[in-house]
Amino acid sequence: GSLNIIMLRTPFLVRSLASTKNALQVTWRDEVQSIYPSDWLRATVRDDRYFEPVSLLYKPEHLSFVTKASTMTKVEGDNDTNTIHVHWDDHSSAFDSSWLRAQDTDNHPPSLKANGSLKMDSERISWDSSGSIPEYSYRDREEQFESWMSDIRMFGAILMHDVPQDEKTFREVLNLIGPLRQRYHPTDVFKMKTTKKALSLDYHSYGLSYLNAHTDTTYYTRSAKLQAFLCVEYSAPKEDTVNFIVDAVKVAEDIKKEDEEAFELLTNLVAGQARLRFDVEEPRPDSAQNKYKWSARKDSPMLVINKEGEVIENKYLFPKHVGFSLDVDNATMQKAYNAYHLFDKKVNDPFYQKQYVMKPGMMQIFDNHRLLHGRGPIHPTTSRTLLGAYLPEEIWKSRWRLLYGRKSGLEKKWLVGCSDEVLQVLAQRIL
Repeated sequence: GSLNIIMLRTPFLVRSLASTKNALQVTWRDEVQSIYPSDWLRATVRDDRYFEPVSLLYKPEHLSFVTKASTMTKVEGDNDTNTIHVHWDDHSSAFDSSWLRAQDTDNHPPSLKANGSLKMDSERISWDSSGSIPEYSYRDREEQFESWMSDIRMFGAILMHDVPQDEKTFREVLNLIGPLRQRYHPTDVFKMKTTKKALSLDYHSYGLSYLNAHTDTTYYTRSAKLQAFLCVEYSAPKEDTVNFIVDAVKVAEDIKKEDEEAFELLTNLVAGQARLRFDVEEPRPDSAQNKYKWSARKDSPMLVINKEGEVIENKYLFPKHVGFSLDVDNATMQKAYNAYHLFDKKVNDPFYQKQYVMKPGMMQIFDNHRLLHGRGPIHPTTSRTLLGAYLPEEIWKSRWRLLYGRKSGLEKKWLVGCSDEVLQVLAQRIL
């Protein structure tokens, strides 16, 4: 058959190879040099002798191969297939050269860390009420899937219009990303509609008064990554109910500029969030009452930052706040609550809120780690029903890893075990 020639970007092209008895050295076309220890190479071989190409798992004998003393005898490059052949005294194996380059994470070219069609976390754009949230049509949900996934990553949210108003369709849209998160309830899709039972269990969420900006599931061991709502019923003869979302990244950026001590307290001082519940809003058999009793607590700073000091998660849900540790002194605690109050004032200020009215067929999907959400009051004459659901972080990460892997054009065996950063780089290897 004819050779499928792939044009690679310069950083993935090999200039020269060299080896010692215990390492491979590659000089790339962008003049970067990478060193790969022999034992590391043996641990990562992907040939059929030690790696199962269908299940994409190592065979049991791989461990004996890795621990066996060996000497590297020769290395050869094949530019037509973009492979590097490594020979030891007991085995030979071929490595994809792009895969090797991407593994050298200390030498990733800056030009490959952004600007691809699939966006990265580093490309997020913070916003206030003057910003715009990307909007899509339900009919384009599959064709524009990569685009709206990237927009959730960049802006934290999307709106989708003309969605059929039923639970089956709601699930189908979210299942493009992956399975929903199972809640500690009878269902993994919940219905937001004010009822007497719902009010008795959670007046905060189901009441008619203004619902403060908040983040859901902050008391879970790992809070839900994505949240979605679909409006399936709306009649407001007197007054519209206004929904809003708020970018915690933007609020945190502004607080850091205005009051650095408040920012430090929000990102460092650990507090408890908790939920104790003895029943659920949803219908259930009497025999299942005990099944859904639930007690949870999570301790965390209100804002979680990465090693660069950037906010990557907010955990603001004050009705579930249960205080600081006893070893926090009064003065620090007072400053911390002042910082909370400052954050609360900002996230409930229309200046930071992107507002809209959820009409039937309108769906929103947003990053629950990044955004807060809330709504204005519901007039007593209004009839309004939303469907809601969560997706876990593992599913969000998994879908992105699969998207990057597909974009890379590499054989599946080379996608096994790559870090998120490596997959992001590999996705941009082809010209």
